[in-house]
Amino acid sequence: MPRRIAVRLAWVASVTISVCACGARTTPTVSPPESVAPPPPPVAEVVPEPPVVLTPPPAVVVPPVPSPAAIADPVETVEPVAACSLIPAAGAPIRTVALTGAVDASHAPYPRNDSERFLFRQLYDTLVRIDCDGRLEAGLASDWRLDPTGPTWVLTLDAEARFSDGTPVTAADVLAAWGEPGRGATLQPWVRRFVRSMVAVNAHVIGVTLHDPDGAESLRALAHPALAIARRQPGAGWPLGTTGFRVIDQPVGEVAAVTLARHTWGRGDLAVAERGQVRFLAAPDVDLRDHLDQATTPGPPMDLLVTRDPAVLSYATVLPAFRVTPLEWLRTHALLSPAREPPRGPGADVIALEARQALAMDAVQGDARGATGPFWWQLATDCAAAVPYRRSRPVSGAVYAKRVVFPEDDPVAGGLAARLVALTAFGDPELAALTRGLFPLGATGMVAVGLSAAAFERALGEGLDSGYVMPLERRPFGACQEARSLTSRAEWLVRSVAALDAGVVPLLDTRNWAVIRHGRSGVAVEWDGVLLLDGVRRGGA
Repeated sequence: MPRRIAVRLAWVASVTISVCACGARTTPTVSPPESVAPPPPPVAEVVPEPPVVLTPPPAVVVPPVPSPAAIADPVETVEPVAACSLIPAAGAPIRTVALTGAVDASHAPYPRNDSERFLFRQLYDTLVRIDCDGRLEAGLASDWRLDPTGPTWVLTLDAEARFSDGTPVTAADVLAAWGEPGRGATLQPWVRRFVRSMVAVNAHVIGVTLHDPDGAESLRALAHPALAIARRQPGAGWPLGTTGFRVIDQPVGEVAAVTLARHTWGRGDLAVAERGQVRFLAAPDVDLRDHLDQATTPGPPMDLLVTRDPAVLSYATVLPAFRVTPLEWLRTHALLSPAREPPRGPGADVIALEARQALAMDAVQGDARGATGPFWWQLATDCAAAVPYRRSRPVSGAVYAKRVVFPEDDPVAGGLAARLVALTAFGDPELAALTRGLFPLGATGMVAVGLSAAAFERALGEGLDSGYVMPLERRPFGACQEARSLTSRAEWLVRSVAALDAGVVPLLDTRNWAVIRHGRSGVAVEWDGVLLLDGVRRGGA
């Protein structure tokens, strides 16, 4: 049965997608998918526009990566960052980075997409970090201990932790970064998905109470980029950062280019010791292949680009100046199905791995594979206290709209939604059994609908559609905390531990590739796959 389903999946070449909400796109090629964890803060209501017909993208396979000869570089070099280095050899520092998505300074330090996640990571640090191998490390906090009376962590801020203007980071700064302006100790909505409360013990010690009762793992949640620390200043385009980089120009709003400068801290004051600048180019509507052609790109040549675009990767592999390196599998796109409740069994059992692989090959562009476990939402029972379970509600076929919705700016989710809807049109008994597993209350007349970010979050919270295709992090900072974050967005999803497992159907995994100029070095990889440039960490790491 799985083999025949895989073959039929490959037959489904197109489907009509209705797209509603402001900013609907007329082609399936859209900006790269947003980072999903955690969701953006609430935004104003968006008035839907008339539907626009889209066609799902054709299948494209990323070509194999050749090994071109190295090219000589300037005299200045940096040493690779030990275990988590992306580039094993010493070389010149990165000078120019091309970003694939839009960057808005007003979002800092909380990223809304992959490009902001990359750029903001160079500027804004968290209280703790997790390295590429999953080890917990000090960030802005140098020491921590678990209070014996409950799930409260007592953290001591590093005496050398400073903002980019040289002023110390204090407990009041942490509260201001996490809190809602003008509302005292009230935390921002996305912070509340991880943190229950926070209190300043003194200027350098804070107490943070988390939702997760598992003391051994819960602190890892504080490494999430949504909890990065920054200080806003009146009239400044960018908040002050807490790393070895600072913004030397102050563009506001959506920017086309941002220049960062490396610096060091003195004892009590900022000691400006420029060790080179890095220019980030954000041009989502420009053909990224132009960045690889020095002859067609004004200014310094491009040194680093992170992308999933198969056309760009194919082009880069034939240019002798660059190497192309795959990164970790970072996201799992899944179908969240409200009608899948126990005792229907785990969602991972609905589609066999072979059929998932067919979806990965045929439904989306870029490097993808069939979703491969283990999956963090297959929770251990000790996570139960961290997740807000709800009683079952009456369910009938008439409750759910005949829609499979997805974020309109996520082309992977759009391709998958289109393919799943197309499967419902076949009369094959085996495919009918598959669609019944995905949509137990019926799939006749189903359509795929792309929604704006705000509209998708509202629809997900209501749980009145037949399915939601969306990306989930493959490597969360903590499984229990990630489960709480997801179920706070969709309370209908969890009515028991088994219900979460049943309601999430994994489809495929995706990853990015790094295009790096030969002879460059000083690039490390974080736990969540974000790249870190030399000079971000105090002391130059």
